[in-house]
Amino acid sequence: MKSFFELMIALFKQSFRNRAAFFMNIIFPAIFLIMFGLVFKDNNVEKYKYAYYSQSNIPLNVQGEKYDDKNLLTKNISKYDIVAFIEDSSITFYINYRDFNTESWINSVKLDVERYLNNQKQIIRIVDIKKTLPTMPSQLAFIFTGTLAISILSSGMFSSITIFSDYKRHGLFKRLKVLPLSPLKFVLDFSFSQFFISFISVISIRLIALLMFSDLNIKINVIYFLIAVFSTTFGMISLGIVLTLLFGKASSLVGQFLYTVFFFFSGIYFPISFLPDFLEKLSYFMPVKYVVEMIRFSAGLGSLSSKMFLIYALFFTGIGLFFVTWAGYFVFHEE
Repeated sequence: MKSFFELMIALFKQSFRNRAAFFMNIIFPAIFLIMFGLVFKDNNVEKYKYAYYSQSNIPLNVQGEKYDDKNLLTKNISKYDIVAFIEDSSITFYINYRDFNTESWINSVKLDVERYLNNQKQIIRIVDIKKTLPTMPSQLAFIFTGTLAISILSSGMFSSITIFSDYKRHGLFKRLKVLPLSPLKFVLDFSFSQFFISFISVISIRLIALLMFSDLNIKINVIYFLIAVFSTTFGMISLGIVLTLLFGKASSLVGQFLYTVFFFFSGIYFPISFLPDFLEKLSYFMPVKYVVEMIRFSAGLGSLSSKMFLIYALFFTGIGLFFVTWAGYFVFHEE
C-alpha cells in the first residue's frame, strides 16, 4: 500500500512539473472562462420574463406580456421564465426558471385570479405544473460549467497522451518491467494521480470564477459533482491512453484536433441547439457532451435526470476501467 501511494505521488508531481500539461489543465480553461465570461457578463444580469394568457380577460396587476392567442403563447413558452394559462377556473403554470422572484410572480397571479373569481362567486382550482421544461442556466453559469468540463477533458486526455508518449519515447516502460510493478498497479496509480489533478483544476477554476464574477450564482451538489469528476476523468484518461496506443507519435496532434471538435460540437460554450441538424446529431457521438451534461446536472442545470446521470457515471467508470487496465497490460507487453 505504501508503494502504491509513493508511485501515485510521484506521477502527480510529474504532471505538475510538465508545463504543457499544467497549461492545458488549468491555465487554458481559465483563460477561456475569463474571456467568455467578460464578453457575456453584461448579458448575465437577471431579467425575469413572464407571459400569460387569460381566456376570460381577467385583469392581472402583475408584470408580464399578455397574449390574446393561446396557440401563439404555446409556441413561445421557451422564451419566458414562467408562462401562465388562465382558463375557466384553473391556472396552468409552465416554469422554466424558479427562484424567489418567480415564486412571487406565481403567488401574485394566483391572488389576482382568486380575488377576481371570488368576487364573481366562483371557485378557483390551481393547477401548478412544475419544471415542465429544462432549467435554463444563465449565460455565465453555462460558460462556467462548460469550462469545468473542458478542464476535466484536459486533465484526463492530454495528461495521458503526454505521459504515455514520453514514457514510450524514452523507453521508460522497459525499465519499469524489471521492477516488481504490475501493469494494473501502474495504470491505477496514474489514474488516481490524475483524479487529484482534475480536482485541483476544477477547484482552481471555481476560485477564479468567484474572484472574477461575483454575480455567478450557482449551487453545486457536492456528491453529484464528485461522482461526475471521478467517473468522467476516468473516461477521459482512457480516451487519451487509447489515442496514444493507436496513433503513437501523432497522438498529440490527434488529441488537439479532437479537442477542437469537442470544443465546438459538445455544448461546452455554445448550446448544441445552435448547431445545424446534422451537426446536432453528430454531437451525440462526442463523449465530452455527456461530461458537460453531468457537470451541469451537479449544478442543478439542464434536463438530465438522476437516473441518466448514474447511467453515464457507470458507463464512464466501466469503459475507463476496461481501457485503462487493457492499456496497462498492452504497453508493458509491447515494451
